[in-house]
Amino acid sequence: MHRESKKLMMSVIYFLAFLLTFATIAPAYAQAQNQGYDAHVTDTVAIGELSEKLIAIVDPHVVVQGNAFVLVNIEELKGKISEDEFQKVLAQIIESNILISDSSDLEVKGNILEYSVSDEELLANIVAAGITPYQSVSEDNGEIGLERWVWEGRTSVSFHWWGVTIFLSRTAVQNLFGLKISAIAFMLGVMLPHPVIWALLVVAAEWLFTFLIQRIAHPIWLKVQLTGKKVDWGPQLP
Repeated sequence: MHRESKKLMMSVIYFLAFLLTFATIAPAYAQAQNQGYDAHVTDTVAIGELSEKLIAIVDPHVVVQGNAFVLVNIEELKGKISEDEFQKVLAQIIESNILISDSSDLEVKGNILEYSVSDEELLANIVAAGITPYQSVSEDNGEIGLERWVWEGRTSVSFHWWGVTIFLSRTAVQNLFGLKISAIAFMLGVMLPHPVIWALLVVAAEWLFTFLIQRIAHPIWLKVQLTGKKVDWGPQLP
C-alpha cells in the first residue's frame, strides 16, 4: 500500500476511535461509582468548562488513590465554591476516573497521573507505523528552515482531574511539521500510543496546526480540558 494511502487510512481509523471514545464515555459518569459521593451527581449535571480560578481552588482538594482522583476535605471545599460549581467538579472527576480506569501504566506524581515516552521510544513508534521520522540536523544546517531551540524537553501526558497537559519535545514537534490536522492527530497517536488521550488529540491537533505554521522547533506544553477546551500553552523550559 502506498505510504500516503496508509497514513490516510490510519488517520480515518484513529478519528473513528476518537468518536467512539466520546460516544462511550459521555453518558456514563452519572452511574459511576466514585468513593461514596456519586449520589451528588445526577444525569442533569452536564460537564461544563471550568475556569482556571475554579481549577486552582479545587486542586488542593484532589488526591490520587490507587488509579483514581478523589476529593478530600469536601465540606471545606463546598465553603469556597457554589453548589453548581461543586456539581461540575464532581462530574468532571467522575468522568476523568472513568477515562483512566483501565490504565495501569500511569505514574503517580502528587495529584497527577503521568504517561511518558522517551525520544528513542517516540522515534521507534513512528518507524513501527511505517513512517520515516525526522532526525535532528546540526545547528548550522539551515536547509529545513527551522528556528532552533536548544532545550529538548520531554514528551508525556499528565492526567489531571480536569483534563490533560500534553508535553511535546523538540523531536516530537519537528516530526509534526508540514502535516494537516488529521495527520497531526494520527502522528500524536503514534508518538503517544495511549488510548486514554485519543479523544483529546483532535483538539490538540487543531491548535497545533496553527502553531506549526510558524515552524518554530521548540518543546511545548498544551493544556486541554476534558470538555475539549484549550486552556493554555507555553514553551517547556529547562
